[in-house]
Amino acid sequence: MKRLLSDFLHAKADHKKHRLSPNSLFLGKKSKMYPFDSLNFDNFVDKYLPIQPQLTPQNPIFTMFSRGLFKNTYIQKKLGHQFILVNGTQLKFNPSQTMEQIEKKIFQNSTFFKANHFVKQNNGLFCFK
Repeated sequence: MKRLLSDFLHAKADHKKHRLSPNSLFLGKKSKMYPFDSLNFDNFVDKYLPIQPQLTPQNPIFTMFSRGLFKNTYIQKKLGHQFILVNGTQLKFNPSQTMEQIEKKIFQNSTFFKANHFVKQNNGLFCFK
């Protein structure tokens, strides 16, 4: 997540227009390549993480989620197509939805995980039953 947050902040930052600064051409508040200036980081993740598997690898937002804007991560290089990105906040507060997404990515048509498999404890965390 640190890499994604860093990329998000960099893409939103203002970059002075200068002939030697290519960043000023495609980054910043009026960027067409990264059209999320009105979003905070949480809104950005909520909007783009669910549709990330539908984006093409040529889409720069796909790249932000899958391997970072500037270099491939160690995990992505080692795991390749086995790498599954999940929203940790969603997993904490809605584990059945997150587990269903993981299950569909691995098994396509399997429907083992259901909402009634998860019970919220007194401490606010969920247990699998």
